[in-house]
Amino acid sequence: MTMPVRSHSVPSDEPSPVNASRGLDHVPTKGIRQLVRDLLTDHAGIVDDAVLVTDEPVTNAHRHCLAPSV
Repeated sequence: MTMPVRSHSVPSDEPSPVNASRGLDHVPTKGIRQLVRDLLTDHAGIVDDAVLVTDEPVTNAHRHCLAPSV
């Protein structure tokens, strides 16, 4: 599983958004929550909501999907 990271709208006075992705197959849910917090350090008002929105599908993926074959 890869989590794409992209900002959809950025005011003109801010730098352009950065596109990033990270393979998440072997990252525990706690690590993904921390990744979201780290990515949103400049947006303190939305961090808790973003972590909550991210946590549910990631937890479901870890719980219900097959582990990647190595």
